[in-house]
Amino acid sequence: MGVAPCATGPTTGGGARRTRRATRRLFEHHSEVFALSRKLIVSVLVGFMLIATAVAVAQQVKKAQNAVVTAQTMEYDWAANTVDFSGGTKLVLTGNYDATMVAPTMAVKLSPKSDRVLSVVASGPVNFTITTKPDASSQRRKIVGSAKQQATYTDDTQIVKLIGGATADLLPVEGEGGAAAEGGLARAEAIHFTGETITANLKTSKLTVDNANLTVETRTQ
Repeated sequence: MGVAPCATGPTTGGGARRTRRATRRLFEHHSEVFALSRKLIVSVLVGFMLIATAVAVAQQVKKAQNAVVTAQTMEYDWAANTVDFSGGTKLVLTGNYDATMVAPTMAVKLSPKSDRVLSVVASGPVNFTITTKPDASSQRRKIVGSAKQQATYTDDTQIVKLIGGATADLLPVEGEGGAAAEGGLARAEAIHFTGETITANLKTSKLTVDNANLTVETRTQ
C-alpha cells in the first residue's frame, strides 16, 4: 500500500504568505492613520497660533490711543470714576490722531476699568489742536481751534465741540498728500472758521459751525 503525499508543507507556506500580506496592509493602514492624525494636530496648532496672533493684534489696536493729562492739582473721585484737574491743565492724545487741549480746568470721565478716557469737559478759555488721520490722498490736516467758554470731547463718538466764541483754522500738513505735493492744496488753504459753536467729528471728517463765518486764505505765486 502506498503512502499518500503530505500536503502540510505547501498549505503552511501559503498561509504564512497571506499572513505577511495582511500584516503589511495593517501596518500601512496604521501608518496612513498616524500621518492623518499628525496633519490634523499640526492644523489645530496652527489654528490656535493664528487665533492667538489675532487676539494680540486686536489688543495692540485697542491700546493704540493714549491720553496724558497734566495740571497743578488733581482730585480723583473713585466712586464716580472722575478726575478734576485745575491750574494750567493740558490734555495730550496720541495714537490714531494727535491732539492737544489746554484750559484752566478739566473734568475727565474714565472707563469702569480706568483704562480709557471716555469724555473730557474743559472750561475756558480753551485752546485745541489736532492732526487728523490721512485721507484718501494721504493728506493730513491740522485743526487749530479755540473757545471762550467750554470745549468737550467724547471718545465713543470721536466728537470735539468748541462752545462760545469758537474759532478754528483748517491747515494742510505741509509736504504730505498728492495734492499738496503738486501745489494745489498748498496754494488753496488755510480755511478760517468762526461761530458760536464749532463741532469736529473725527470719525466722519466733518466740521459743523453754528452762526458761521468762513474765510479762505489763498496763496499766490
